[in-house]
Amino acid sequence: HPAIIAMAELMKITLILSITSALGNVLFRDKQLAGRSSNVAMQLGLPLSHRQTSHQRFVSPAQNQLLRRKTTMKAQLPKDDLLDLVKLRQSPWNRLKVEEAITRLSLATEGKSQFRKPVKGGVWRLLWSSPTSAINPFSTPDLVLLAKTFQVIKGTRGANIVKWGPESDSPRLIGGADLVSVGPGRTRLTVDKFVLKLPGIREIPLFKAPKNSDVLKTLYNDGELRVSQGEDTKIQYIHEYVSGKDATMKDLVEDLYFVS
Repeated sequence: HPAIIAMAELMKITLILSITSALGNVLFRDKQLAGRSSNVAMQLGLPLSHRQTSHQRFVSPAQNQLLRRKTTMKAQLPKDDLLDLVKLRQSPWNRLKVEEAITRLSLATEGKSQFRKPVKGGVWRLLWSSPTSAINPFSTPDLVLLAKTFQVIKGTRGANIVKWGPESDSPRLIGGADLVSVGPGRTRLTVDKFVLKLPGIREIPLFKAPKNSDVLKTLYNDGELRVSQGEDTKIQYIHEYVSGKDATMKDLVEDLYFVS
C-alpha cells in the first residue's frame, strides 16, 4: 500500500538522521575531550606526542606560578559567593545556600596548603554559624543575642566574646576554652568557664561549664577567612581575621585573661 511504503521510507530516513546525529555528537564530544586533554597537557607541561622534545615534558617555574595563580583565582570565586551569602538575613533557605557554598569552597581548595593554613593567634570575628543561621529572621547570622561575637586565640587558650556595643567598656559575655591540636587542621576545643563583664562592675563569674568538648576541623583557611566544622556536632562556623583592623580589638585580647 502506498501509505505503508511512505511510512516505511519516513521511518528509514528518521532512523538514518538519528544515527547520523548520534555519531556527530560522539565525534564532537571526542573532539572536545581531546581539546581539553591537550589544554590540560599544555598547562601541565605534559607531552602531547612522542615527537615532543624533553624540555616540554616538565613543568617550568613560570608554569608552576601560573597554575598556582589559576588555582587561587578559581578558589576566589566560591569565596566571594560565600562572603555575599553570609550577609543575608537568617532563614532556613539562606542557611542551606551558605552550607552549599561552604561545600563548594572546601572542595575547590582541597589539598591546597595555601587554603588550609594553621589557625593564627589574634582576634577573629564571627560572620556566620549554624546556630545563628535560621532562628531570627530579623537578624543577620553574625549576631549572637543581637551582639557581635569575637574569638580570641592565644597559644592553647581561647575565648568567645559576645560584645554589646562598640566601646571598650561595653557589656560582654566571655566564654573560655582550652585549645589542643590533635592533627593537621584539627583542634580540640573544650569550653570550661563563663564570665559576665559589665561597665563599672568587676567581672562576674557565672559558672564553670561542664566539660563541653568537640574537635573543630578546618574546611578552609587562607589566613583572612576561616571555615570550620565540629566533628561531633557538625556545627559550622565562618570567621574573619580582624586583628589590627579596629582600635577596640586590643581590649578583646585583654578579656582572654578573665577566663584563663
